[in-house]
Amino acid sequence: KKTKLLADGFGKIVLQNKKKQKYVHVTPNIKSLQTSKNERFLRYHETNAGGDLHSDGPQLSTPPRYVFLACIKNSAQGGDNIIVDCKRIYSDIKKNERALLNALCSNYFIERRGFNFSNQNIFSRPIFSYKDNNLKFRYLRTYIEAAYEKKNISMPDDKRDALDKLDLYLSQLKYQSKFKLNPGEILIINNNLLAHGRTAFSINNQSAQRDYLRVWIK
Repeated sequence: KKTKLLADGFGKIVLQNKKKQKYVHVTPNIKSLQTSKNERFLRYHETNAGGDLHSDGPQLSTPPRYVFLACIKNSAQGGDNIIVDCKRIYSDIKKNERALLNALCSNYFIERRGFNFSNQNIFSRPIFSYKDNNLKFRYLRTYIEAAYEKKNISMPDDKRDALDKLDLYLSQLKYQSKFKLNPGEILIINNNLLAHGRTAFSINNQSAQRDYLRVWIK
C-alpha cells in the first residue's frame, strides 16, 4: 500500500503489459523456467538470470521516466541490485569514441515484448538520444536480438559490435553501484539516465522466491 501511495503521488503510472497491469511482481516464473522451450519467451523480470543490464520499457514509444522497485522478499543467495551511470558512459563515449556514439544513436529494431502492437510487434529506436539538453537511454539487448531474429534478418556487424562495446562499458565497475535491498525498502531509478540489473539468484521453493513490486511512472 505504501508503494502504491508513493507512486500515485510521484507521477502518472504507466501500464506494463497487454494485461494493462500497473503493478507487476518481479519474481521468477517457475513453471516456465522449468521448460527451456518457454524460457526464451519470458520477460527479464520473470527469470532469475543476472546480467542483461538495461533500461525498463524500451519497447514503449515513451519509456517510463522512473522505475520503482519495492522489495517484498529477497533471495538467500544472489539478487544484488546493480545500477549503472549511463550519463557518465555517454560522456566518455562522446569524448573518446565518436564512431561508437554514432552507431548507438542510430536506430535498432526492438521487440515490443509483453504488448500487442502492429508491425510484428517490432519497431526501431536509438540506444542513446539527445534532444533539448535531455539525454535518454533505451536498451535491453535480449529484445533487440529477438527483434532481428523475428524479422529473419542479420544485425549489421557495425551495430552488433557497437552493442558489444556498450556491454563492456556497462559491465565496468567504475560506472556501477551494487547493493542488496531489504524487505520494505524501495529503489527509485531515473530510467532515462541509469541502467539497472541484478546478479543471478538462487531459486529455493515456491514460497521463498525473490519478489519485488515494480511500478513504471512517466
